[in-house]
Amino acid sequence: MSEIILWISVLVGAIVAFFGGHLLITKILPRLTELVNPIFKNDKLSHSFTFMLVIFIFVLVVRKIVLLLVEMNNPYLNVVSVLNPGLEVILEFVPYVQWVFVAIIIAHALKNN
Repeated sequence: MSEIILWISVLVGAIVAFFGGHLLITKILPRLTELVNPIFKNDKLSHSFTFMLVIFIFVLVVRKIVLLLVEMNNPYLNVVSVLNPGLEVILEFVPYVQWVFVAIIIAHALKNN
């Protein structure tokens, strides 16, 4: 019985993670793009910024689903844990990308003054 509850909780957790990522990509990122467009005044730059955020959200959702599946301790589902190193590399790269965006915003602000 407890194994069925574990399966259901993992399935519900994966669905909630998927819909959370979907909500971020479809509802919140367009609003963020509207906020960023006046700062960048460059559609290509704001599109690239939004695209990187979509990739980041996708990686976070996939990582959460992988962690939920590994949590089940099922020998067949634990195979997805091979994705963890690749996801971790991408997530470790995010702070560097943040600094690049901060530098772009500062350079753009100084250019406009």
